Amino acid sequence: MIKYDVYEASGAQSGKHARVIESGTVTEREMAYRISSGSTFSPAEVLPIVECVGQEIVRALKDGKSVHISGLGYFNLRIKGDIVTKAGGAEMLKNAAVSNIHFRPEQNLLNQFQNVQIRREKRIGRSVSSLSGEDICQAATLLTEQNGMFTAAQLENALKLRKNMGYAIIRRLVKEGRVERVPFSSHQKFYRTLPV
Repeated sequence: MIKYDVYEASGAQSGKHARVIESGTVTEREMAYRISSGSTFSPAEVLPIVECVGQEIVRALKDGKSVHISGLGYFNLRIKGDIVTKAGGAEMLKNAAVSNIHFRPEQNLLNQFQNVQIRREKRIGRSVSSLSGEDICQAATLLTEQNGMFTAAQLENALKLRKNMGYAIIRRLVKEGRVERVPFSSHQKFYRTLPV
C-alpha cells in the first residue's frame, strides 16, 4: 500500500501537494537478494550485475546517448549553462554542466500501478529541537552511504520528524557546507553529505 500526506509548499511550486510517505529505501544489496530469490543466481552473483547496470547507464549518458531499458523506461541528460552569442551570431553555452538525469517511465511500467491502494496517513513526528546536530548529520551520512543520495522526505523519515521539516534542515546543512545538491532528477531534489 502507498501512503501519502498533504503538505503546503512555498516558492515556485507553492500550494498544496500530495507526497508519498516513504517507508524506507531499497538498496542494491536488498534488490540483489530479491532478484536471487526468484532465480538460480545467488545474491553474490546478482549484486555485481545490478551495480554494473548503473555504471553502464552513466557511461552511455557520458557518451551523449540516451538509455532505454525495455519494460522500465528512458534515461536522458539535462544540461544547464549561460547561452552567449559569439561574433558572427553563433550561440554557445558558457559554464555548461549536467543539471540532472531525467527518467521517463514506459507506459507498461506505469500500468502496473493502476490498481495499487493509495491511502492518506497524517504524518506525526518529533520536532527538530529534540535532535542534536550530530543526530541529524549521522542520519544524512547514513542515507548517503546506503543510497549515494537522499531526499528531504527520506531524511524526515530517518529522523522520524514531522512533515516538511526536512527542507529546513537541508538548507541549514547546505549553508554549513555539510550537504550538497545532487543533479539527478527534475522532479525531486536529491542531496548527499560532503566529507568533513
